[in-house]
Amino acid sequence: WMFETQGFSRVVVLEDDLEVAADFAAYFEAMAPIYDSDPTIFCVSAWNDNGMNTVVSDNKNLLRTDVFPGLGWMINTRIYEELNPKWPLAFWD
Repeated sequence: WMFETQGFSRVVVLEDDLEVAADFAAYFEAMAPIYDSDPTIFCVSAWNDNGMNTVVSDNKNLLRTDVFPGLGWMINTRIYEELNPKWPLAFWD
């Protein structure tokens, strides 16, 4: 709906109980051009299971993963058009 009806080029998907950080929107805004220009990126996520102060040594470091991180993530039109025909109608989470 957001892509087809509203014409958005990107959408941020949030779990309903997720609390976002103050830099949440700025992070996605900064990542958007990188995401759009690199076809090897499936999505951009703001969630990291290991994102605790005791584990993170550089909060400006950006990492790739081969695991879908979920919870708060951005998807663009390219990926939406690839997944939409395959997306299950129910029980996908």
